[in-house]
Amino acid sequence: AVCIFADKEEIGSEGVSGMQGDYFEYVMASLCHAQGVGLRECLAHSFCLSADVTAAFDPNYPDVCEKLNCAYLNYGVSLNKFTGARGKSGTNDAPAELVAYMRRICAENGVQWQMCELGKVDQGGGGTVAMFMGNRNIATIDAGVPVLSMHSPFEIVSKYDCYMTYKCVLAAYAAEKSFC
Repeated sequence: AVCIFADKEEIGSEGVSGMQGDYFEYVMASLCHAQGVGLRECLAHSFCLSADVTAAFDPNYPDVCEKLNCAYLNYGVSLNKFTGARGKSGTNDAPAELVAYMRRICAENGVQWQMCELGKVDQGGGGTVAMFMGNRNIATIDAGVPVLSMHSPFEIVSKYDCYMTYKCVLAAYAAEKSFC
């Protein structure tokens, strides 16, 4: 299990510490070499839990969300099968098998979860590092805390959702059965 803390997501994940940089492959190649495993083989047999926040339903701006497909405060960790904007371009689309795997992991570990999208198509939306991981042949899903008034001076999150996100990430790391 590897945990990567990336920077520069808000400006396109560019630069040395962004997920479009080479440091991820450099570190992973070094780890793979030490284990006698090829980098491409390792990545193809991996999955990524892209931990990032998602937009929660805001009753002040209900038109930017699909009420039946958005995250709500106090409903647990959000699992986003896809993200993106402008018709969902620049997105990652998690494989159905990974979605089922994460649902099972959550169920087995008492994690309350909600499936959602990051804004209505062509209305809301946003990006995460998930597409950069998916482009590396790593099955990736976004999981995180729903945020009300994201990127405003006064953001609101639920302590319960934070705790469920913690439990989800911990369960994914501790899972005995691999996704791949």
